[in-house]
Amino acid sequence: MRRSNFKQKTICAVLAISFSLQSCVIYKKDSISLKEAEAKNQKTLIINTDNSKHKYKRIIQIDSQYYGEIKKGSKYDKVLLPENEIKNIYTMDKSASKIANVAIILLTMGGIIIISTLDFAPDFNIDGSGY
Repeated sequence: MRRSNFKQKTICAVLAISFSLQSCVIYKKDSISLKEAEAKNQKTLIINTDNSKHKYKRIIQIDSQYYGEIKKGSKYDKVLLPENEIKNIYTMDKSASKIANVAIILLTMGGIIIISTLDFAPDFNIDGSGY
């Protein structure tokens, strides 16, 4: 009974970790300009000169000003991006993100299979008699 309960808790923990990591985003290594980020229309990570990181759904341009869109509840808010305070701009790497998400799912399923097949009961067979 205790063994079954331990397996269930372990599987639940592995699933919870897997679900939380499924939405991970991997960003490209090369920094680009605001104009390029706007053209790509992807999730964007901006690092300011004070090394603070800000993630945006996409970058848009309105009247020669660039804005980052962030989701607030069910709507999107626009945040002005002062160009002189931006250090680096990275866009989402779609292929690497998809590969990472699939790998997380496969590793989780493999872990669940291993956990469910292992026997966690201690072996009290000290003298090798089999009883």
